[in-house]
Amino acid sequence: MTDPANQVPRTYVVTVRGDVAEDVRRRLEAGIVSGGESLCARSVEVRKKSRRETHLLVELTEGRNREIRRLFEAAGHDVTRLKRVGFGGLALGDLPPGKWRTVSKAELASAFPEAPFARSPLRNSSLTCTKHVV
Repeated sequence: MTDPANQVPRTYVVTVRGDVAEDVRRRLEAGIVSGGESLCARSVEVRKKSRRETHLLVELTEGRNREIRRLFEAAGHDVTRLKRVGFGGLALGDLPPGKWRTVSKAELASAFPEAPFARSPLRNSSLTCTKHVV
C-alpha cells in the first residue's frame, strides 16, 4: 500500500509562507524539476490565502520523503504546517490527535478496491492462520 509504484493517493493540508499564485499552483500540478528530480502533485487546491500565508489541499500519488516540502521549496514557498488527512479512500475526519480507530476489512476493501486483499474471498471474514504439521 505504501509503495509509490501503487500510486495510492495521499491527501495533505499544507500551510506555506506567502501568496501562492494561480500560475504557481498550475506549475505544482504540471511538475517542477528540482535537484535533478521531477516533483509533481496530483492536485493542488487553494483553500485560503493572504499575502502572509496560503492554506492548500494537496494530493500526491507517490509520497516520497519530504516531497511536499521539496515541491513547495522549488516553487519558492516554505512549508510551515503539514498534516496528512487522507490515504487512498480513507480520511482522517474528526479523529483527535493521538487517537486511533479500527478500520474494518469492508472499509479497507472499499477504500482500496485494487489491493490484493480487496479481491480475496476472505475479505468479509476474519483472517485466521492454521498450522499444518507434516
